[in-house]
Order: sequence, then C-alpha cells, then structure tokens
Amino acid sequence: METIKFDDFERILANDEAFFLYLQTFDTAVSDVVRVRLDMRDTFLISQESVKKTLEPFLNIIPAYTSGDPRLYANLSIAKPPPTSVLLAFSNNEKRPIATLAFPTDHRTLQRFVNTHRFPVVSHLNSGNYNALMKSESRAVVVLAAVHSGEAGEKEKAKLMSIAKAWKKGGRPFQQPVWFAWVEGERWGSWLRQSYGIKKSDLPAAVVVDPSVSRSIRHWARRLTSELRVL
Repeated sequence: METIKFDDFERILANDEAFFLYLQTFDTAVSDVVRVRLDMRDTFLISQESVKKTLEPFLNIIPAYTSGDPRLYANLSIAKPPPTSVLLAFSNNEKRPIATLAFPTDHRTLQRFVNTHRFPVVSHLNSGNYNALMKSESRAVVVLAAVHSGEAGEKEKAKLMSIAKAWKKGGRPFQQPVWFAWVEGERWGSWLRQSYGIKKSDLPAAVVVDPSVSRSIRHWARRLTSELRVL
C-alpha cells in the first residue's frame, strides 16, 4: 500500500475509479496481529500488515493507500479524535466512501469486505476483467446488464448505477459478494445469446449469475430488466 498525505487525496479521488484507504491510528498500527480471548476461543484481530496481505492479491485490479494523517479523518467526517483505524472503500470518484470497516476486526470480516468492494459500484465488463469478474475465486454473484450503445446505453448505465447504489444500502444478502457490471449488448451479442439467451432485440436486459448454484436468478433478473427499460 502507498502511504499518502491529506494533500494527495483529491488527486487520487479524481484519478482512481475505485480504491481502498486504510486510515490508521497508533493503537492498530503498533502490532501486526493481536490475540484476544473471545468466547473461550483464540481470535485474531487484524492490523496493518494483515490488511496489506489481504489487499495485495487485488492491487492489479484496485489500488490501496494508507495514511495516519489526522486531517483525512476530519475531511472524511470521521470522529475526532479518531476512535479506531478504519478501512474505507471508494468508488466512482465520489468523495464519500461507499463502505467503512472499523478496526479491530477478524480475518473473515476483512476478507469479505475487500471481496465485496474490490470493484467499482458498477464495472464495465470487458476482455481484460472478464475472468476476475465472472470466474472469481470468491464465486461472487454478478448482476450483469446488457445495454445499448450510444445515448440510450448511457441512460441505461445510469439506471444500473442507481439500482446498484440502492442495493448496497440494503439489498438482498448473499453468502458471497455481489458485483454489478454492464456489457455492450451489440458487441457481445453472440456470447450473451449463447450463455444467457439474451438477443439483441431484448436489450436492455439483465441477468443475475450465481456461480455457487450454476444458474441465473431469473426472478431478480426479470425485475432488473424491467427497471432498466423505465427511462
């Protein structure tokens, strides 16, 4: 992770579509892992080095930064003095983080947080990120919208963004992460028809892919398709 100061934040926000920011206080940066007793079991609480290790496999997809600059806490409306270190997820060049994980926490919670937010709120599916999105080791649920090109497609993508943001605030829970993405329907027409039965005449259309059960969640997909068409 790259260490940054307050003055770097606006540049990063403008340049990176999505990123993690680990704001650390002395208490959670002082050691790698702290062991505590909880419910008669050994539980490991995560700190700086463990955050780094969790994020490292994804740094080719999403950048990550760390800072102890107290001005960042104030700028992001985090309590002052800061009560704890926090991991923040940012997306779509918006100053307000889309999610916050306070420390100390456990490894499973940290892994889930990073997996859920390692892509933007809505991604553009292309050949470069296809395997990471559609064939991830985390077996994420992928909400995929096939959209038109041109002006119509821009409106459809904006609608998908609205749907994705609303879901992140309180959508249906899944055991695995849920990612939203759009794909150019005309360009990927053959793949869409072969994989999901979506024809060009069906655009815009949505499919919800759950790799854990090797199927599309049809009822949710039908509702999303209806919403995409109400513009």
